[in-house]
Order: sequence, then structure tokens, then C-alpha cells
Amino acid sequence: MYHFIFYSLFSIVSIALLVAIVLHYRKILKKAEEDQLRLEAIVNTAVDGIITINENGLIQSYNKSAERIFGWTADEIIGRNVNVLMNSNDQQNHDHYLQHYQKTKIPKIIGSGRELLAVKKDGSTFPIRLTLGEAKLPDHSLYVSIIIDMTQRKAMENALRENEQQFRSLVTNIPGIAFRITANLERKSVYISDGISQLTGLKIEDITSGRRSYLEVIKPEFISLLDETLLKVIATKKRYTIEYQITHLDGRELWVWESGVFVSNGDQQWIDGVILDITDRHLIEEQIRTSRDIAEKNAANTMEFLANISHEIRTPLNAVFGFTHLLAETPLSSIQKHYMESVTSATNSLFSLINNVLDVMKLDRSAMELENIDFSLKALLEDCITLFRLSAQTKNLKLTLDYSPNLKTFFKGDPLRIRQIITNILSNAIKFTKQGEISINAFMDQNKVHLAIKDTGIGISPSNLEKIFLPFTQEDASMSRHFGGTGLGTTIAKQLTELMQGKIMVESKLDVGTTFHIILPLQEGIYTPPKDKETQQKLPLLTILAVDDIPYNLELLEIILKKEGHTVISKTNGFDAIEAFKTTHFDLVLMDIQMPDLDGIETTRIIREYEHKQNLKATPILAFTANVLARERQNARTVGMNGFVKKPFDSQDIKNTIATVYFNGSLNEHLSNDNNSAPMETSLLIDWNNAISLWNDKDHLIKVIYNFLVSIKEELSTFKLTEQNTDLFFNIIHKAKGASGNLCLSKLYQCIVKIEQYKKPLDLNQLSTLLESFLEITEETLNEVIPLLPITEQPAKSAIIITSIDDKTFIADVSTNLTLGKMNDSQIQRVFDILTAHHQYQVLSQLKESLDKFELINASFLLKNLIK
Repeated sequence: MYHFIFYSLFSIVSIALLVAIVLHYRKILKKAEEDQLRLEAIVNTAVDGIITINENGLIQSYNKSAERIFGWTADEIIGRNVNVLMNSNDQQNHDHYLQHYQKTKIPKIIGSGRELLAVKKDGSTFPIRLTLGEAKLPDHSLYVSIIIDMTQRKAMENALRENEQQFRSLVTNIPGIAFRITANLERKSVYISDGISQLTGLKIEDITSGRRSYLEVIKPEFISLLDETLLKVIATKKRYTIEYQITHLDGRELWVWESGVFVSNGDQQWIDGVILDITDRHLIEEQIRTSRDIAEKNAANTMEFLANISHEIRTPLNAVFGFTHLLAETPLSSIQKHYMESVTSATNSLFSLINNVLDVMKLDRSAMELENIDFSLKALLEDCITLFRLSAQTKNLKLTLDYSPNLKTFFKGDPLRIRQIITNILSNAIKFTKQGEISINAFMDQNKVHLAIKDTGIGISPSNLEKIFLPFTQEDASMSRHFGGTGLGTTIAKQLTELMQGKIMVESKLDVGTTFHIILPLQEGIYTPPKDKETQQKLPLLTILAVDDIPYNLELLEIILKKEGHTVISKTNGFDAIEAFKTTHFDLVLMDIQMPDLDGIETTRIIREYEHKQNLKATPILAFTANVLARERQNARTVGMNGFVKKPFDSQDIKNTIATVYFNGSLNEHLSNDNNSAPMETSLLIDWNNAISLWNDKDHLIKVIYNFLVSIKEELSTFKLTEQNTDLFFNIIHKAKGASGNLCLSKLYQCIVKIEQYKKPLDLNQLSTLLESFLEITEETLNEVIPLLPITEQPAKSAIIITSIDDKTFIADVSTNLTLGKMNDSQIQRVFDILTAHHQYQVLSQLKESLDKFELINASFLLKNLIK
């Protein structure tokens, strides 16, 4: 019984112990499983690849990163030899490494890291860093490989290496020196490129070691400039550029250009920059400055020479111009008047040539001075149209102005120079246009005034278009022979436009026409009422001292001034003028600037000194000038001259200038506005008094009126007014208004004003009635003018065709002579007689116009067409 109890207790204890052991084992097993899972989690989440192999090189474990790196999955790779991940070189040596280690326990690769090429599943190789370690287990060893994919790092290292090579190559090959210095006045060199040795003679190792400094070679006078620049850069952190001189160790003085920028990494501050040798550039600049000074001196001498030549040419021309005008006022025969008109035309052409050449010279030297005054652009363009209307009508050309309603009327600028631009372009347009029309379109274009001058002329070839603005240039040599001219008009127009900060462009097609675009940045001006010369204060009778070294200039002045009742005392030199001034009281002095021995400037200075010493009131002194040099005009003002009288003399200009100076500019201004004032009613068809006063030559005036009336009658006699063509009608009427006003055709002008009143609102019935009235007045005016024409020029009902073989042969011979530049007066008169006998009045008028202007080629062309 006792034995049974003992046995039972033993069984219970054994079972309890067994249960405890099982429970403890399960706890150990669970912990081991947890450790295993933890280890697997760590291994699988590691960034680097982790591979374990046994002593035979077979893969035992393979984490997720390894799968990503090599492309093999764990199922595919576990159990295979690790050398499948190696390139061919490492495969041969891998097993040998393991066997050698197991035998000798001498590690070659175990316990160390190395870089080698691995192989992915797809066979591609890539760089890795491999670290191999040994894990000793009781009965065997495991080898653990840590793999780092080096692909990105190698790429970065290669890029850095390439960048460094590029940087070193760039620094080595730049035409200068690259540097880095400390951002302080010590300027310690951190880096400087090899070129410093060639530039200064200093050794680069001496500079970088601190034994010597770049500051040694900088010329002392530039050190303070470098110090100021450096401190400014440190303060502002902005880039700098500076030029200074250095002295090479061999004694050569060089100019260098240095540019740098402030750089900082927080703790340290540097200046990075470059230095370039610019000695050659400085030498070139010095040569350019010397050449420029010489060129400017030569240009000044040339201008001085041209000014003197101009004065010498203008002096005799002045007399020719003045005396021909005086002679024209005396009774002359028809042929004498023709000769007088020819002389006047030639004189004007010569004056125009001189002025154009001088303008080009002044513009080239930027010596042209521009005014900035208020003026009416619309009135200026209308004046230009009026000026060229007769020339256009002679060639049966239409000349129109289209002034946009959106374009202001008044602007600020230099109206004289703008007029010069327009007239130069218009003159060429009429010269090179045989048929069709010429128009000026004025409008606003992007806040600038745009003037488009379009013609239907011969056009310009594309190859010559770019040369059109060159001086003394036409499209080809035949142009100059056929049409004449110097080729300066477009050059002056371009230079003046650019001087006004504008631009001029041209577009053209051969045998179609040309359009010049003039764009000017004009500011809006204010209305300035015109001065009425008739309302100026009347001058009292004056005693005037006239000083000029040319006797016939003085004679012309005496004729002009004595006609007004003034007393004129003439002197031919400055010394006599001073003596006369001291002994006689003068109300005014007219002084030529350029005279031998004692010129007008010095003479005026002596007179002003005399007045000051004698406590006399300053006498007004006017200078004769051709407006050649601005310096000449400034000198005149400096010595006390009060104004200028231009050469050649113009009687009205002289009287106006004297009045302005004598009354100190206090003139009664007649305020008027042509746009708002209605014309006075009059029964006169032609206001002959005003017309002759304006045109100065009644015979010529009669011809002009006749040509205008015939032209406008032809244009409107068959015109059928409709709503569709009212714009064309008012354009024609607008043209006729300007011409009729300038020709003093009073009744016709009144009719045109009435017509314009029915433009807005449009009244076709009233306009049709007024058009009939317009044509009736035109016919009445023609009837008044025709009897005043010379008998030979009075119109027949129709021209008679020239059929005589003798007349045709003679006209052909004259045409040939004109082509050769020959003009015989008796032959020309016979041609006139033939044309008159056959009632070829239009050809006769055109022929006379061409001959008056010495346009012999055009005259020849007219005759050839007549007998063709």
C-alpha cells in the first residue's frame, strides 16, 4: 500500500515536471521564433543587400534588398552557388578563397570591404561594394555578405570627375586668369590659375604659399581704387568691374580688366573673379582717339573751307539773285522774261545744291541744331502740296493730301526741317513719276506721326533699294543723266529724320511705284496764331550803316532799303565802318560777318566796346549770314549782334527782321483761324491786286491760273456725284480749295467753302447744285483769263496734228540736240512757232517748263512723243 502511494506521487511529480519542461520549451521556442521573425524583419528591411552562404558557397538566405539589387527572387536563388552573382573573373577565384580560408584561417577578403562588378539576373554588370563576414556556429560557419549598390554613387563620382576636368580645362584655356581671394584688404590668394605667371612674371607657388603677393605688381596709383572697390563689394555684395595698370617683373606696363563677385558659405567669405590683359585694346583705343581727333580736326577744317567757299559763291550769287528780281520788275519782252526766268531757275538750283551739300556736312558732324516750337503740321503739309502742285500739273500728275481726322493739327518740333524732309521726298516723287498720282497720307501710328508719301513712278529695284539713302547716289548712272539731281535729297531726309529720333523707310516695286514712310515722335503742340505781315508796326525812316566787302551787295541793299525811304551809308570794310559809327548816329547796322582784314565779329566787338566807354545806348546790329555754321551764329550773339539777315537777300525778310529787332519783338499779332473764319463775300472772280503782289509776275500768274482752271474743269465736268463717290469728290474739292486760295480766285474759293459745309450731314441735292455753280464759276474765270494769255498761247478748240515732213524733221533734230545738251534760241523759238500754229498749247507749256528748269532730257522726250 505504501509502495502504491509512493508510486502515485512519483507519477504526479513526473507529470508536473514534464508539463513544466514542455511549457518552458514552448516559451523558449516562441522566443526563438520571435527572434527569428525579428531578425528576418531587420534583414528584409535593410537598405543594403544581405546574403548568407555556407562553407560550400551555397546561398542560404537572401533579403528583399538583394532581390531589388540583383533581380533574382529568394526562391530562385537560394541553394545556388553565390558565384552566379559574380562576373567571370571573380567566379574563378571565389571557391578558392573559401577553401584557402578554411584551411589556413588566414582571411584575404573576409572581414574587409572591397569594390567589384556584380552581375544581375539579366546579365548586366554593375558596381557594388562587398563586405564579407563570418558567423561561427557550433558545427559549421556561415558567411554573411553585405552588398551596397554603387551605381548612383559611381555616376555621381564620374560626373564630378568630368566636371572637375571641364573646370580645369576651362580655367586653363580661358584668355586670362581665374582667382579666389579672401574678402578683405589682405587679399590672400586661395586659388589662382596658371596664367598669372605669364601676366606678371610671379611664380604661382610663391603667390599661393603667401611668399609673394599679386599686389606687388599693381601700380601704386591704382591701389586706393582697388581698396575702395573691394570694400564696396563686401558691403553691397554686388559684382564689380575695374581697369588698372600693372608692371610686369620684366618692366613692361600692362593694362588689365578685372571682374569679380562676392561669395560666402556662412563662415568664410571670398572674392571670385577673372583678370584679362587688355593692353592691346587700350593701344587700339588710343589710336582710335588719335585718329578721331585728327578726323574731327580735318572735318572742322573741311567745314571751315566749305563755309568760306559757300560765302564766296553766295556773294556773287546774291547779287545775281537780287538784281534778277529787280530786273524782272522792269518792262521786258517775252523772250527776255523767258531768259530771266531761266537765270532765276538756275540760280535757285545752285543755291539748293550748296545748301544740300552743307546740310549733309553738318548732319555728318552732328552740327545741325533743331528748333522745338509749336507749328501746324496740317498747314505745313498743305503748303508743301501747294508748292509742288504746279510741277505736278505740268506733268498731268495728281497731287493729294489725306490728313487723318484722328491726327492732331499742332505739334512741337522743327517745322523748317520737317518741311525740308517732305519737299526732298516730294521733289523726287514728281521727278521720277511720269503718270498717275502722288499722295501724302498723314496719320497716327503707335503715338507717333506717320507720313506716307506714295507715288506711281518708275520704282526702285530691290538690289538698289538699300543704297537709296547713300549720299550722291541714285539707282544707277542713267538716272542722274536722265532726271538730274545730286542724290542728296533722300540722304538729308534720312539724316534729319534720325536727328529727330524718328525713322524713315522705303518700299518700292519696279514700274509700280515707291512709298516713303516717315515716322516722327512729335509731341502735341498748342495753337499758335499766324503773324500778319501787313499789321506789323510801320518802321520810321532810319539811318542805316551797311557794311559788306562786296560793292554790288551794298548796291542791292541800298535799292531795297531806299525804296522804303531809309538812308543808307555803305562801307566796304570794318575799319571804315568803325570810323563812320564814331562820327555819325545810326539807328541800325547791317554787318557782313566774313570780311578781309577785320571781320564782322571783331568789328561788332569794337563797336560795343566804344558804346560802353561812351555810355551810349546799344545800336541794333544785324549780321548777314548764310546760316552755314552754328558756331558762326553763336559768335555773332556773343559779341552782341541782335539778329541775322539771311543770304540771298529777300526784301520782305529784310524788312520783317529789321522791324522785329527795332521794336524789340513787340509786334501786333493778327489772330486768325482759317478753319473757323468764313471768307468775305466778293464779286471778284480774281483778286488781281493780291495775286500779283503774291506772285510778283503777272504773265506767269496768268499761265498758272489758266492751267489750274483747265485741269479742274476736266476733272469735274463729267463727274457724276453719288453717295459712293463723295469721298473722291471732296478730295478733289479740297485740292481745288488750296490752289484757288493761293491763286486769289475769290469767287471760286467762296463756292468751295459752301460745298464743304454740306459734307456733314451729307446733302447730295445741294452738292449737285453747288457743283453746277462751281463749273459755271470755273468757266467764267476761264473767260476772264483766256484773253490775257499771249495770242500764241490762247487755246484752240482742239490741237492740230503736225503732218509737215519738214516740221517733223526739224523737231526731231532739235530733240536730238537737246539730248546732247545743246539748246539754240532761234531753233527753240521756231519750235514754239510750230506748236502755236498747230494749237499744241499743252505741249508748248510743258516744253517751256522743262526748258526753264534746264531739264533738256524731258524736253526732248516731249518733242519725240509729239512727232511719234
